[in-house]
Amino acid sequence: MLRLLRIRNFAIIDELELEFHSGFNAITGETGAGKSIILDAVGLILGNRANADVIRAGSDEATVEALFDVGQNEYLERKLHAHGLDASRGEAEFVIKRTVHRNGKNKIFFNGELVTLSQLADICENLVDLCSQHEHQSLSKPAFQLDLLDRYGGLQDKRREVRELFSALRSRENELNALGGDESERARTEDYLRFQLTEIDEFGPESGEEERLVVERRRLLNSTQLMDATNQTLQFLG
Repeated sequence: MLRLLRIRNFAIIDELELEFHSGFNAITGETGAGKSIILDAVGLILGNRANADVIRAGSDEATVEALFDVGQNEYLERKLHAHGLDASRGEAEFVIKRTVHRNGKNKIFFNGELVTLSQLADICENLVDLCSQHEHQSLSKPAFQLDLLDRYGGLQDKRREVRELFSALRSRENELNALGGDESERARTEDYLRFQLTEIDEFGPESGEEERLVVERRRLLNSTQLMDATNQTLQFLG
């Protein structure tokens, strides 16, 4: 869950820190008090796009930080692993920090590591579900539906086993392809090698023949040099 939210120089907010506890948390206030701005700040953490308009007047940058406690969340762990990030931070906690500058540049950090906006959006896809009348909800996403179904059926271990077997299969297929390409390529290579083997068999090489040929080549090279020297000597004598 979202444990802590810190907002600085965002819209009309100078500085605000909200701490959330287990159970039901409610933010109330009059119209214009800034409730929607807090949700906009959460959206910034979840990977929504932002521009310099969100920066408070008189400031050069706006910053939003969020502390999440995700517990044992295999679905999220797989996403973090896919992006080369480590989920371990204390009791499965991690911090996301996003800064928007006047020049339009964004800086996003996950546990101190710089990440891209697309990475942030993918990681935080199911961390918080912002629901309104026309808001897209995570329950409509097939990947999240499958995750819930596997949890309900207690199939996490089986799913992990299948994923590992599938990964091993893909690895072996890649090794096989690296050795000889696809089936048609392997057939062409086999035909070419058989052709070369047939030519070698027809030539009939003998054991030790290469060494004898090397010696013969050296002798012939010396013979050529001797003949050239002899011809030059005859020319001088003539």
